[in-house]
Amino acid sequence: MRLSVSRTLTIDGRMLKTGIGAYSLNLIRELHDSYGWHPHAVTHPDYQSLLTPYCERVATTRARMYSLQEQISVPLAASGAPVLHVPHFNAPLLYRGSLLITIHDLTHLLFPAYRAQWKSRLYAAPMLSAAARQAEHIFTVSEYSKSKIIETLGVAEDKITVTYNGVSELFCPGDRREARATVAARFGQHAPYLLFVGSPKPHKNLDALLAAYASLFRDRQQQCGLVIVGSDAAGTHRIRTAAENLAISPLFIENATNPEVVQLYRAAELSVLPSFEEGFGLPILESMACDTPVLSSTAASLPEIAGDAALYFDPNRPEELAAQIDRVLSSSDLQLKMRHDGLARAASFSWKEMARRHIEVYERYCNA
Repeated sequence: MRLSVSRTLTIDGRMLKTGIGAYSLNLIRELHDSYGWHPHAVTHPDYQSLLTPYCERVATTRARMYSLQEQISVPLAASGAPVLHVPHFNAPLLYRGSLLITIHDLTHLLFPAYRAQWKSRLYAAPMLSAAARQAEHIFTVSEYSKSKIIETLGVAEDKITVTYNGVSELFCPGDRREARATVAARFGQHAPYLLFVGSPKPHKNLDALLAAYASLFRDRQQQCGLVIVGSDAAGTHRIRTAAENLAISPLFIENATNPEVVQLYRAAELSVLPSFEEGFGLPILESMACDTPVLSSTAASLPEIAGDAALYFDPNRPEELAAQIDRVLSSSDLQLKMRHDGLARAASFSWKEMARRHIEVYERYCNA
């Protein structure tokens, strides 16, 4: 499948960090490598070299995310592109071509602590509504998010396509002893440990993980540690304070490269995702792909993504999480089964398939 020369697709590739960045970069790469598409892209000058190998043309802009400037500069940088895909809800509302957007989740509207914030009331809520109305089609990353977009934004079901995320080939099984040695040398974590990967924002529900860990290991942290990988200025400070109040000492790693995160997954006893809200929950699949058992909350999209390969707990009940941690750590047979099931589950999600689902929609507009 190749892009029609009559209608050029341009992708907004300015967000190349965090989960949206993984989505955008892998989409553009797979369009090129797996399907022979040569899209145009708009990005920040710092990311131009990352996208150039996969794009026919890469234009740049320094417009800040969520700014008035991006409303003007993105369409201009796209040079009047007839088809524009923006992988977030911050779409240029003045754009007059075929606008396609991705809404990964509605956490700003669904999570009570965010819903009342001025950023949600004055920007996220009206912008999501406006972008959903203007877009000719919406991509999202789970059936859960699709149902919430329909319910909350009043979007017609046939206007939304679910394109599940994939897992990078970098995340794969490896020698656990070697991974443990690497983690010990690089981060000073010598004891076995539980792992959380993600930003320590309120909807991630790290308080439940801290409480569960404290109930099991407060007096024997030398036997099992807790490693938290991710950064958020306000969130990290709050979680550090919460940990101090519980008299526990997690290892906080705010900046880790992808190869380091792979080693952290491989070396962990298990990984935990206790979130209240998630549009997808990529750390679940990354952990499974690295042959590490996963404990997941029952909230939002997480059961949809993890399937039967994880063990679950109520995110409002830290004691239930503690019981599941103890259950897994106490049974080598259960760990073996979870690793086997997790590898199979992770293998069913691929960036190539994600790109194919996008192409099915792109062709409606690029060949129009």
